[in-house]
Amino acid sequence: MGRSRRRARIAATSPAAANQQRAAARARTRAATEPAAPELRKILGAYLAGAIILAVLVLIGTLTLAGTLAPFLVLAVDAAAAYALYRWAQSRLAGLPLTDEDRVLQTLAGGLLVVVLAFAAIAAAILTVAG
Repeated sequence: MGRSRRRARIAATSPAAANQQRAAARARTRAATEPAAPELRKILGAYLAGAIILAVLVLIGTLTLAGTLAPFLVLAVDAAAAYALYRWAQSRLAGLPLTDEDRVLQTLAGGLLVVVLAFAAIAAAILTVAG
C-alpha cells in the first residue's frame, strides 16, 4: 500500500485510532533501525576472527610440515576445526535477529572457511603429486 493511501486511510479514521496507527508505525520503524545487540556482534566477530586464525594456521601448517601425509593431516584438522567453528556460530546465532550487515559478516566468515578448506585440499593434492 502506498504512502498516500495509508495517510488517507489514517485520516478517515478517528483521531485516537490514527494516533495508535502512527505509534505502531513508529515502533516498527524504530525496531528495524535499532543497533544490534553487543552480544550478537561479539559472536560474529569471534566467528570471523576464528576463520581468519584458521586460515593463517592452514598456511603455516602447509608450508612448515614435512612428509607425505602432512598436507592431509592439515586438511583433516582444518575440516574438523572449520566444522566445529561453523556449528558453534550457528548454535549461538540461532534465533537472534540479524541485520543485513550481520548477514554479510556471517557470510564472509562462512565463505572464508570454505576457501580455507578448498586451499587445504588443493595444497594436499599438489604437494602429494609434487612430493
